[in-house]
Amino acid sequence: MKNKFLILSVLAYFFISSCVAQCNNKKATSAFEQDLKVVEYLIINPSANRKDIPVIIERIEKVTAIQSESDGNYLGKFHPTKDDLKKWIGWLNINKDKLCWNKKEARYYLAL
Repeated sequence: MKNKFLILSVLAYFFISSCVAQCNNKKATSAFEQDLKVVEYLIINPSANRKDIPVIIERIEKVTAIQSESDGNYLGKFHPTKDDLKKWIGWLNINKDKLCWNKKEARYYLAL
C-alpha cells in the first residue's frame, strides 16, 4: 500500500512539474505586453494602419474576458480606446503569473 502511494506521489510530482515547465510564463507575458504596445501605439497614432489590430484585440479579449469598446464590423475591431488599454494593463498586473505560452499554436493563454 505504501509503495502504491509513493509511486502515485512521484508520478503526480513529475506530471505537475512538466505542466509548469511547459507554461513559459516569460514568453507569454512578453507577447501580451507586445500586443499592448501595439494597442498603445494605435491610440497615440490613430491614423496608423495596422492590419493586425483586429486579431490583437480579439486575442486580448479572449484571454482577459474584457471586451474592447472599439467599434467593429465583419472584419473585426479597429479602434481600441484608452479605457481598453487601462483595463487590459490592470488585468495583466493582476494575472501576469497565470499567463502561459502555447508553443505549438504560438499564442498566450490563461492557465487555470
